[in-house]
Amino acid sequence: MPRRRNADFIRKADRPTDFHKSPDRSNRNLISPSDVPLSPTFRAHADAVADLAEQGFSEEEIFTLVVPKRTLARRHASKDLLTVEETDKLLRLKRIAALAQRVFGDADKAHRWLRKPKRELKGDTPLAFLASEAAARVVEEMLHRIEHGIFA
Repeated sequence: MPRRRNADFIRKADRPTDFHKSPDRSNRNLISPSDVPLSPTFRAHADAVADLAEQGFSEEEIFTLVVPKRTLARRHASKDLLTVEETDKLLRLKRIAALAQRVFGDADKAHRWLRKPKRELKGDTPLAFLASEAAARVVEEMLHRIEHGIFA
């Protein structure tokens, strides 16, 4: 029996080249292809944080979930890049916000859903779960179930 490589165990939808496409393989992008990191050490410009504000995230949410206020101000002043970890957090919020907007068809509905406590999350908000990638996957799974009509 031939040996399987690690890549054989990764679902096609989870591979980096398919990261930006929806699960049904259509061309509806969750985030733009330019947002997909081209290397494992990809670092975004500090100005990219402004995109989150345009998606409805408050400054407090950005400072809590992505990068502290003083650190961001220092990065802006020195024209420095975000760290790899901060870039990951930035892309995570953009990915989930875009998915929520696609699922609900409206930015305001997506905004409200992310901030309303959920019984499935033991009273926490989906937004609070975006602090880590593993917890964000739980929110992503909830959104996929809603998208496919599975509410419970």
